[in-house]
Amino acid sequence: MTKSLLLLIFLFFVLVQSQTNSDTPQSSGSDNQSASASQQPSGTPAASNQDSKTDDSNNSDTDINTETDQDNTDQEDPAYTGQPGRIVMITPLISNPPPMFEVGSDVTLEWKYDQYTTKPPSKLMIIGRMPSISDYTDPSTGKPYTWVVANNISTTKYIWDTNVYSPKGISLRAGSGYQLTFYDGDLGVTNGTVVNQGRIINSYLSFSFYISNYNSTNDGIPVGYNPSSASLISPKYFSTILLLSFLTISLL
Repeated sequence: MTKSLLLLIFLFFVLVQSQTNSDTPQSSGSDNQSASASQQPSGTPAASNQDSKTDDSNNSDTDINTETDQDNTDQEDPAYTGQPGRIVMITPLISNPPPMFEVGSDVTLEWKYDQYTTKPPSKLMIIGRMPSISDYTDPSTGKPYTWVVANNISTTKYIWDTNVYSPKGISLRAGSGYQLTFYDGDLGVTNGTVVNQGRIINSYLSFSFYISNYNSTNDGIPVGYNPSSASLISPKYFSTILLLSFLTISLL
């Protein structure tokens, strides 16, 4: 009886031990590796994505640098500065006091364009303006009278005949306050006051007129006298000289 009881107890423990071993996981290390593998992507694709992001970042930096370089290039090029062109007077020079022109004379005007003038005017216009006094004020506008001095100039030099190109019905008088306006004919005098990149902005030359009443030199010789074409002896003295010469020969 005692042996049978012991045998039953022993079998009971064997069954319990077998059941316990079957419920326990076989390999914790393998399970951990599987769990780790399921929770995160494999190393190779992750590295590929990271490299791709790095390349995109590098490409983005390259694009930014390229745009910056382009901006710097544009700033160095006068065509992209936004600056208008300007006229630089050569004859006469802009001075203070302003230059003086003689009424009725031919006035030489010469100029050049500065480095910002990338589109020089093909039709330069010049208009004159009378002094700002009541005698020269247009009652319809309340502004001084203006007149055309030159139209459609394609060169950088112009001879202004003040006898021909003068205001109609008004005589040019000696005095100050006159003004010449140079502007691009394709833009117009009004639009020429607004900045247009590479095209000239209106330029102004103030000047004075004078009238010369000087008809003789300090020696009393008339203006225009040419000694090379003048006779050495006036014809009215020829007979007197011949008579004196005959008498001198007779006395000898």
